Amino acid sequence: MRACYHFQDTDLSVRGVIVDKIDGFSGRRHWGDDSGELVDFLGSESHRNPYGADADYEEAIWRALVGDRAPGKYACVLDIAILDKSCLSSDPTGNGNIDEVQYSLHLWWIRNAKMRIRGKPLASYLKSLGILQKDTKTYDEAAGRVVRFLWSRRLVSTALGYVGITPHFIQKGDTIAVIGGCAVPLVLRPRWQQKPGRLKYEILGECFVYGIMDGEIE
Repeated sequence: MRACYHFQDTDLSVRGVIVDKIDGFSGRRHWGDDSGELVDFLGSESHRNPYGADADYEEAIWRALVGDRAPGKYACVLDIAILDKSCLSSDPTGNGNIDEVQYSLHLWWIRNAKMRIRGKPLASYLKSLGILQKDTKTYDEAAGRVVRFLWSRRLVSTALGYVGITPHFIQKGDTIAVIGGCAVPLVLRPRWQQKPGRLKYEILGECFVYGIMDGEIE
């Protein structure tokens, strides 16, 4: 979509498409503690699936977690073994501690296991893949990507059922929009009505939404 914009005083008017609204979101990823009781997620009320079959929705979840910049083998981030602390690898430095990246991802899954997405707990999308223990190198590559991508961000689901990653300070009802000239979608928050039928928005930041990143929205 080509850029089309103009300034009016301190306001920026742009051409774009309102795609969807945030309906649910995961908790933030935290470092340096093991408080599995920490709950700051909001389950989605939507049961919609814009991706097609159930398997396509599962793929959307893992691709969102890695930012879709990864080979198909990174589907291993949905290995259910990550919920079991006893399955985690030792730190490669040999100090006897649990691998830090795996443990960080373990905590994230434990804290968000009950978050509802498309009518199901997030943990129900995990499967017994056997990758974490049998192919630790591949799993660590994928887990590292997730941990980095989730830094100060949240996994979100939308009213139409899309899955994505947004800044951590979003809230239910925030808008996802594609703006002409922008390389990625933006998260916007309606602030006040300018004229009947026209709103002013605050830009919260960039986001990743699987299924609208490659020019699908015109």
